[in-house]
Amino acid sequence: MKKIYFIYILFLLNCFACQDDPEFEITQNILFLVGDAGEGKTWKLVKAEIPLETNGSAQTIIYDILNQPEFSCYKDDNFTFMLDDSLHINSGTTICDNLFYETASASWEISEESSPDPSILMISRAKGDVTEKYDFPLNQINKEMIISQINLPVNEPIEIQLDDVSATIYELDLTLFFESVDTLNNGK
Repeated sequence: MKKIYFIYILFLLNCFACQDDPEFEITQNILFLVGDAGEGKTWKLVKAEIPLETNGSAQTIIYDILNQPEFSCYKDDNFTFMLDDSLHINSGTTICDNLFYETASASWEISEESSPDPSILMISRAKGDVTEKYDFPLNQINKEMIISQINLPVNEPIEIQLDDVSATIYELDLTLFFESVDTLNNGK
């Protein structure tokens, strides 16, 4: 009889120990990302804004770089986040990077610290021996929208012509705006 109680107590301890494991914790940010029921949710990049200090002008202009030919290929990409940490990327009609589209594997996780800093959405994409990792701060996230502010260096300066004013970009101080595809298509 004591043996049965001992086994029962071990079983209960094991169950409670698993519930405290952070791997099993589903947070509000995860539900926003993958959908309320964890069914998977698709997102689309709708704006990628940068502040520009134009040559010969003292004012700063906010510009959507998705209007630039080298970045417009991201406009028709869809990103579907699944509860099993997988990420499915549909490149749409224009492919930005042949290395990572269609046959590359992708995964994600959210690092949620208790500090005042935003949670980080970490994406990893791999094909063969090549792996790329991206960290996106979740400055704002809800069921319809994700806003992430990141700063990225560029390999070569990017020249942008706005009407009769030109700008040269040496670093991308980006604010990315993603919208839920369900929200875009159904008004939800």
